[in-house]
Amino acid sequence: MLIARRLALALVLVAAAALVTALIVAPARAAEIARGSNILSVQLAHGDADFGTPEGLTPGEVTAYEHSEWGGQVQLQRLLSDKWALALSFGIGTFSETNEYGENLPPNQPDGEYSQSSWNVRIGADRFVKLDDTFHLYVGPGIEYWTGSSHFDFEAFGVDEESEDTTRISLNGRIGAVWALSSAISLNGHLGGYVGTASAEQAGAKASWQPSGNNGALGLAFTF
Repeated sequence: MLIARRLALALVLVAAAALVTALIVAPARAAEIARGSNILSVQLAHGDADFGTPEGLTPGEVTAYEHSEWGGQVQLQRLLSDKWALALSFGIGTFSETNEYGENLPPNQPDGEYSQSSWNVRIGADRFVKLDDTFHLYVGPGIEYWTGSSHFDFEAFGVDEESEDTTRISLNGRIGAVWALSSAISLNGHLGGYVGTASAEQAGAKASWQPSGNNGALGLAFTF
């Protein structure tokens, strides 16, 4: 979890620096995006996460819930032609919450803590459209495998439960843009959504459902 938080913070700083650069520096001649080009991106990411509750919260039962997450991803877009690219990515996600209790509980109770973590892989295809020498749009479908778990630590209520991994397989669609900052460095970002199937199991209790949600990413890209 600590590694995920540090990576996410680093990606925030990278993305912020890139945005400032984009606003104050006029782009130089951009690298050509054509057949044989590779676009390697390091991005801050966000999205919707799907979990099954720990079986110990309600003994004998696992039930589905959704939560936001953020983290980072590494993506490679390989142009197989002047217009179509194979897109591969790997990402991690995280979220944490701290609850400080009020006057209606005995004093000096330890804070309640909720946390979650996940990882995902995606393969897809992107259709590129050139608007000018420094700006390209892309749109395309993909398939994503996502898995994550959550932890509820509320000592004041006698709760310390961790879920088993939830798995989700989904169809994913997105629209994005590559904005050149120099001959090799660009901003690369997208927004998308997914619909799929998810399942969770713990201590013999099972849940399966058909989730849907949104996701996106923004960061620096290197064209070579």
